[in-house]
Amino acid sequence: MLHMVFQSLNDNPILERLGSDNDVIFFEKAIFCLSKKGKFADMLMTQFQYGNRLYVFKDDIEAGGITLDELIAGVIVIDYADWVDLTVQNSVIQSWT
Repeated sequence: MLHMVFQSLNDNPILERLGSDNDVIFFEKAIFCLSKKGKFADMLMTQFQYGNRLYVFKDDIEAGGITLDELIAGVIVIDYADWVDLTVQNSVIQSWT
């Protein structure tokens, strides 16, 4: 399943709804949740234990002023072609706006 996250994880059950072996792309304001010094770092790191993959757009982190070394280890930086591939690979897509 592909999850597209557009909002902060504050008071949001997104992580509770993830299964195992899911793809999760962070967009817009949600990209700031991927900071390794942020309050969601530990919760997001546990997602790797379930085989989940976390993604962020290169353009979004550049626009947000985030450098690669500020991201949680294991986050995969993608471009639009990669996003298309993920939508093809996942028959079910959930958008969290």
